Amino acid sequence: MPDSDDSVRAGKPTKPTSLLLTSARRTATLAVRSFLPPVRSFADQSNVMNSGSELPAGLKVKHAAGILIFTRSAPKQFLLMRHTDRWDLPKGHRDGDETDAETALRETEEETGLAATSIQLDPNFHFQLVYPVKYKRDGKPVEKRVTYFIGEVNEAFTPELTEHEGFQWFDWAPPHKIQSQTIDPLLSAVAEHLGKRQA
Repeated sequence: MPDSDDSVRAGKPTKPTSLLLTSARRTATLAVRSFLPPVRSFADQSNVMNSGSELPAGLKVKHAAGILIFTRSAPKQFLLMRHTDRWDLPKGHRDGDETDAETALRETEEETGLAATSIQLDPNFHFQLVYPVKYKRDGKPVEKRVTYFIGEVNEAFTPELTEHEGFQWFDWAPPHKIQSQTIDPLLSAVAEHLGKRQA
């Protein structure tokens, strides 16, 4: 079900904090949408959020992982990647016997050009989304589990776009209302975690 969040104004960047569109240099208005089912519940203790749909027993599980990248430098900012119809984070499917952290670092490097060695993961945070999906190859439903980590870099950088149309660095000023079914719950959990870390 698509989201109906507010539109976001995007244009040609003059610095890394701007949204870069490879397919259109002129200013454009982009509707922010999500294709995930409605949220049913969020378990604060385990940081696992399930979709609004009941997951049938016996589904094949597909694992993926990604990173919410923050800057250490002031002002504190975080990076989101842009698809045509929604915001996303650098992420992808697990290969072989990778751990979630290894998958997240590899995928982030592939999708942004940032070396994995430049990212410092917070070992005390992970956030997981669980939802059913159907892939075009066979049309069979699978249970997808996406684990997100917090990663810090020294300062904002311009990603090398390989799988997304654009990007934007957002100032960290919670609470955020960017994309209600995916991004916002993650940012809320991050805000709670960072608040406890700074207490």
